[in-house]
Amino acid sequence: MKSLVVLICMIVNLLSGPLVINDSFTSQNAVGNTDYLITQTKEIEQLDTSLFSPLKKANLGLIGNNVVWTKVQIFNNSSTQKRIVARNTRPGTDEITMYLLRDNRILESHTMGDTLPFSNRPLKTLHSAMVFSIEAHESVELYSMYANKGVISVETILYSISEFFYTESRYLMQALLFSTLMFVVIIYTLYLSSILKRAIFLFYAIHFIVMFLYFACVNGLFYYLTEGEMIAFQEFIVYYGIFLGIAALAYFDVHFFNLKTIAPKFYTLVSILFSISLVALFSFVLQKHHPIFQSIASFSPYFMALFYAVTEIILFYVLYKRLPYSFYYFLGHTAYMTGTIVYFQTIFGKIEETLLTQNAGMIGIIIEGLIVAFAVHQSLRKSLDEKQKAEELLVTHSQFLSVGRQLAAIVHQWKVPLYRMSTITMYLESLLLHKHIDAEKIAPSVEQMNQTIAFMDETITSFHHFYKREETHTA
Repeated sequence: MKSLVVLICMIVNLLSGPLVINDSFTSQNAVGNTDYLITQTKEIEQLDTSLFSPLKKANLGLIGNNVVWTKVQIFNNSSTQKRIVARNTRPGTDEITMYLLRDNRILESHTMGDTLPFSNRPLKTLHSAMVFSIEAHESVELYSMYANKGVISVETILYSISEFFYTESRYLMQALLFSTLMFVVIIYTLYLSSILKRAIFLFYAIHFIVMFLYFACVNGLFYYLTEGEMIAFQEFIVYYGIFLGIAALAYFDVHFFNLKTIAPKFYTLVSILFSISLVALFSFVLQKHHPIFQSIASFSPYFMALFYAVTEIILFYVLYKRLPYSFYYFLGHTAYMTGTIVYFQTIFGKIEETLLTQNAGMIGIIIEGLIVAFAVHQSLRKSLDEKQKAEELLVTHSQFLSVGRQLAAIVHQWKVPLYRMSTITMYLESLLLHKHIDAEKIAPSVEQMNQTIAFMDETITSFHHFYKREETHTA
């Protein structure tokens, strides 16, 4: 059996052949010239190269406690010495050791990775990389050891010095651009949430912040900017961030749409799946202590996929019920879910890696943030309109109260003169009754009635002027 494996490896090596560098060389992916081996050793002295597997796969997925070795033979076919940079395709790998060999003798080696000090990197860049020289018509072998707790990418790309720094600067600018956009969306959402004064939006902000940190960690930006000074925090976000982000989002959906009241069965289902996913999550930490936890950890991707599916079902449900702003949240969450799925499919090597696919997760969360921020803005605008209407109603009510108080004053002011006029009328009637009509006796009474009428006219005029001032002030 061993002889058969060796024979297969020899055939594959003949088919793949060495990676040839000529005078026009700028960059080349070594995936077509790479041999792979899954083992448990990290030391090249303990490596049995005769057992190299003919597997031609850019990504080996979840490998547990194993490590992956790759071997690339490089031949300089040019007439001059070449300075070459060997770079892992994706940052975020825990540990990478690169060995350069000639005639089975180690020329140089470098151990680096996102769980090791930043000073270990020979090139202080975003990706783990090493630089070496190949003389004209010389052949060397590049062995690389990759150790990672989760998904592992084992592609190696060779660059010329100038091409490497150009590509690295472009990758760094992309990461900074998307991270800046995510940060702006987070700040704007927090600002709108603080105006709305709804505590539930804090969980949505937590979702944004955690996902922002997660993508900043997995694309190497966090490690690069902190120069490896916060490795423990970075490891926590990398392995727990995606779960915390989804959990905060699910909590927001459940309580924002009040699913505990309108859909208790959905609420119970989400709670159960959340608990199961929590157990599967912590099994990653405990899998080294007992085999049962390793078995549970192997099912974590399925639990997370199920959790995604249930979240989408909840969104369809609230969309079906036509709850307020459900359409915006449905679009936003779907963009986030789709972007994250595309990102992980790219990591697993199922989708070709391009500018869009390798940043699909960040693009999805940015689109979600913009849509949700728009929904929050609409909600805020509606709240302000309702507040303005309430203030207008309060002003109108206050105006009616002022009118009522003024009418009460008029009633009070008019009662006395009306009483006086009634008395004068009774006096005039008595004169008429006794036929004691004398102009001199009538004149004072008429004067008193005119004064009373003038006083009443003045009172009603004052009220009219006051009411006009109230109308002008309200307008």
